[in-house]
Amino acid sequence: MLLDKLADISTGLVIQRKEALIEHEVEKKYHMLTLKSFNEFGWINKNDIEEFNSNEILDDRYLSKVGDVIIRLTAPYTALPIHKEFAGFVVPSQFCIIRVKSKKFLPEYLAFALNAEIIKNKFIRSSLGATIPVIRMGALKDTEIPLIDLEKQKKISIIRSLMIKDKRLRMDLSNEIDKMNKQIELQLLNLY
Repeated sequence: MLLDKLADISTGLVIQRKEALIEHEVEKKYHMLTLKSFNEFGWINKNDIEEFNSNEILDDRYLSKVGDVIIRLTAPYTALPIHKEFAGFVVPSQFCIIRVKSKKFLPEYLAFALNAEIIKNKFIRSSLGATIPVIRMGALKDTEIPLIDLEKQKKISIIRSLMIKDKRLRMDLSNEIDKMNKQIELQLLNLY
């Protein structure tokens, strides 16, 4: 099924238009997703969320909602489903908001499909020639998402979640080993 048929698709907020540059102009403070906060392996890095000072109350269409799928419009074109923890965050124009309107698709399954190499390669091909390759809205809307029954989608979503958890644990372990090796190196150098 074409993505355009199963979801409402819109780009995020051009933040320069709504950013309060001085303190007395601040109408409301929001948390904001950033390119850095979108880990290419499938999760949002909490430490890379930024604060956004808005000069007005923002329209809800620019704020993440539970069930949205947010896709990064530049490489590596990562798509992530939004859960309660990241609802209400400003989505800047470097991202596209996909609001699933079909009951036949789970957001987690949709994110899984959009992160598939075969679909990412289509995005790459459609954005060739640009200085900074960006997914064209037409290419995104024309993306074919395989329709499978909801039970299979749920299973795929659970597997995707476990794969992400595994990747995070392995990356955390690798970082801890690197820290330990640096400490050992420092201790060994102090012996001489």
